[in-house]
Amino acid sequence: MANFVYFGSIFATRFKAGKDLRITDSTDAQMKAPWFIWDDKFIAAQPYNLSLTPKFLAGEKLDSGKVVSMDGSRFLCRLPVIYGNDGRMESSPDYELLQAWKTTVKPGKNFQIFARHSPSDPYIEAVNVMTSRDISGSGADEVKFLVQPTKGLPDHMFAWTGFLPVLEPLPEYSPDALVGQQVTVIMPDDTLRGELLESMDYDLLLRPSQAYQEDRLPLGRWGRWQENGDILLDRSAVVQIFPTDE
Repeated sequence: MANFVYFGSIFATRFKAGKDLRITDSTDAQMKAPWFIWDDKFIAAQPYNLSLTPKFLAGEKLDSGKVVSMDGSRFLCRLPVIYGNDGRMESSPDYELLQAWKTTVKPGKNFQIFARHSPSDPYIEAVNVMTSRDISGSGADEVKFLVQPTKGLPDHMFAWTGFLPVLEPLPEYSPDALVGQQVTVIMPDDTLRGELLESMDYDLLLRPSQAYQEDRLPLGRWGRWQENGDILLDRSAVVQIFPTDE
């Protein structure tokens, strides 16, 4: 039996300058979103038809993953991955998740969803979810994924392509316990990697990677470069911090 839970809210609002996609807490005005649970991941019970485009989704970092907060928990929100790095669907890190999810698709339903090509390639595909009769004669309905490249297609071609987000729960780490380790720090508009040198009441001192030091990109209000190349970060602005494999 399929296991569903309900939390958070997903909707989009349109402005003259474009569209604003909200993946956020549930409210009285918005129904809680249904999610299908498989192993340690959540996938939307059904796609959201919000007239999104591959360019918009990539701009929102949903091809690679975006940290979101929903009803008190933090998740990495992203598109499902349709292929493995070897070009086979069976090698996708989301293969078992998608196989379990498609058993919940109602017979006779045919629609299209966005998906990331593979773990190493963020190119966004359009995937047709097709329900057909099993030709073996069993009479059972079979759901197949048929991939359609999106390159060169105009935006209006994706008006009915659905957004099917995958959520991965993010563990909570205390910066105090990560001092001296290599960490990844997600800030409001940037992601930094390096050694966490010090954890203070209001700030974190990070020695960023050599490449980041060389670029010396401007920081937002949440950070300040030090003369020796370290970065002082506003602790209250940290979205997520976790250890990085060296």
